[in-house]
Amino acid sequence: MDWKPQTLAQLAQVSGFTMADVAFLAGLEESTVSRLWETPDWLDRIKGRSLQALIGVLPGVAEYVYRHSLISRRARLIEELSDQGLEVNEDILRRLVVDERVPEQYLGNALEAAIHIMRNDATALKTRPFRVGLSGLGVDDHGRETILVTRPLRCWM
Repeated sequence: MDWKPQTLAQLAQVSGFTMADVAFLAGLEESTVSRLWETPDWLDRIKGRSLQALIGVLPGVAEYVYRHSLISRRARLIEELSDQGLEVNEDILRRLVVDERVPEQYLGNALEAAIHIMRNDATALKTRPFRVGLSGLGVDDHGRETILVTRPLRCWM
């Protein structure tokens, strides 16, 4: 899952658009686009309508937003699990997403549930609907899917 953040300029370059082109086509002020143009964290700084306008005129932005959302969530969850002493096998995650076509959102939900398990956060586990969407993980006495964790602490999916 090789990926690295791109600037808005890099996304626009593929289509041959300049900053002025993007601003004009999206109906945005050029000063707004210029603040975002060369900044790798532009997606964290943009607001809803401006983002919608860019998605509407610049090929690749919608796909970038989608990938960025999934990848940044996964990285944050893996880091939080590591802080809790749980190693996540990223090769297995990659295989599940690419080969088994498991939606990454389900894997993220499973990782988030694992964080709450590691923190012994019973309240979050009782009040949040953790549906990981994977078959074969196991089912508890209440019919909820469970995540299997074995020693040494590894999350096997």
